[in-house]
Amino acid sequence: MRKILPAVAVLGLVAGSVALWAADWPSLGGNPQRDAWSQGEKKLSRESAASKIVLAYTYKFDNKGTGPTALTAPIVHSNIIGYMGFKQLTFVGASSDVLYAIDSDLGKPYFKANLAKPDAAAASGAASLMCPGGLTANPAFAGNSGPARGFGPFATPAARIGRVAKIPPPPPARGFGGFGGPGAIFAVGSDGNLHNVREQDGNTQVIAPMKFVPANTRVSGLNVNSGWIYASTLNECGGAPNGIYGIKISDGTSVSLMTGGTGASGSGGTAIGTDNTIYAQVATGKGTVAGDYNDTVLSMKPETLEVTDYFTPSGAMPAITKGVAYPNVTPTVFGYKDKDFIVTGGRDGRIYILDGDSLGGSDHHTPLYRSDIVVAPDAKFGGNGIWNNFSTALDADGTTRWLYASIKGPAAMKFPVTNGAAANGSIVAFKITLENDKPALSPQWTSADMMSPQAPTTANGLVFALSSGQPTRVAKEDGTPYTVAEWEKMAKPATLLVLDSSTGKTLFTSGNKATTYSPGGLAVANSLIYFTTHDNTMYVYGIPLEK
Repeated sequence: MRKILPAVAVLGLVAGSVALWAADWPSLGGNPQRDAWSQGEKKLSRESAASKIVLAYTYKFDNKGTGPTALTAPIVHSNIIGYMGFKQLTFVGASSDVLYAIDSDLGKPYFKANLAKPDAAAASGAASLMCPGGLTANPAFAGNSGPARGFGPFATPAARIGRVAKIPPPPPARGFGGFGGPGAIFAVGSDGNLHNVREQDGNTQVIAPMKFVPANTRVSGLNVNSGWIYASTLNECGGAPNGIYGIKISDGTSVSLMTGGTGASGSGGTAIGTDNTIYAQVATGKGTVAGDYNDTVLSMKPETLEVTDYFTPSGAMPAITKGVAYPNVTPTVFGYKDKDFIVTGGRDGRIYILDGDSLGGSDHHTPLYRSDIVVAPDAKFGGNGIWNNFSTALDADGTTRWLYASIKGPAAMKFPVTNGAAANGSIVAFKITLENDKPALSPQWTSADMMSPQAPTTANGLVFALSSGQPTRVAKEDGTPYTVAEWEKMAKPATLLVLDSSTGKTLFTSGNKATTYSPGGLAVANSLIYFTTHDNTMYVYGIPLEK
């Protein structure tokens, strides 16, 4: 006689099976450490890249916002129990203060959440390259880029690769109860409020918006960890000074650290260690602990943002011109044994590796490792340098760690393998070697030429790279900023490249399918690769689900 399982047991088995194969991409860089490693990927591989990756679909958003950054990079949530059953949803923030949810498998709209509008009188002038206006921060939810979040008692903790975790997985997002959730997608509107958007239906009022950052500021990608959310404001947009901000999801308690200069570098803003330490790099400014900032890396307490340690490179960095972008990087954290290593890049074109327990040694100027110049700075505003976020991952055998970086301009150091001349920019790859537990970088390869590449992402022997099409130059030769119209006229269409992670060889390219540049980075989850373009379109490549 056949046994019939209770409904709750069946749901548990289904949820558990989904959690086994599905993977999330919950934030910029995939996780709080910003390592841009899609750990659960299985189908995308060196063998499948050339023959099975296709354009799965495109989706056109009805965003009405203006400015040079129409859409954020996507995030992907794989396990949602909604009114239409189990769903994998892709979320994209839009400059018109809207959060969109798209059915990831079908490429169909799921919901649209309108966030609160700012006071029109408080808006600060027309959109510019440095202050594009509208919603600018990537949305995010709690989790990691490993196995997807499960449901209630069947939840699968995200894997921590490379070290033993010092803390438990982050708690579920505040407030929505029920069997296993639902949870929240977090977004910051141009009103400066943190909006809790119910992931199942887009409801924005179950939890009232919480004041987070000043209105009309440019905000970096959100970072969610252990019940807190962190972000940075940039370029003094809206007339507000730059700072690093944190807010406690459960009660709206907020903390901040004013930088006295630039905000936290890179599109990710902050990276978070496995012991909850907050890391950020500040190009210029001044603090009470570290003094004058000079691409200074700060470590901060998670519940106060009190600076506990810092590293400032020795020697002068290239100058920053007000109103002009400059090479800048969000740190990446990876674990090794009982230690966190922090990888960052300076405006001098070098890569630094720091010890999370003592960032710069006793003098705060001594890193564990300083590379030779990877890409030489350009004194005439050519944009040469290290940009965005890094990606780091272990080989399939779990013994070799790789580091990938996006650069503008030609590489200055020699790499054993090149994949053609790369005058505009490229992805560069290193092996991280360890001698007596001390890290160093061994150059491996450079990719094909790319125009202002976005941050790389890696999974299962592949590196995913996006030639964004954005101009490589950051200003005219005399330092005069470009207008948005001038800059957009110089831009080219974005192109996706899939590279062999050990050689940099191009295994797949999207060609000329896109019609304009990409303002954001990549998301990789469940055999699909996502990016958005300035004409309010999302492109989805990969190995689609058979229907």
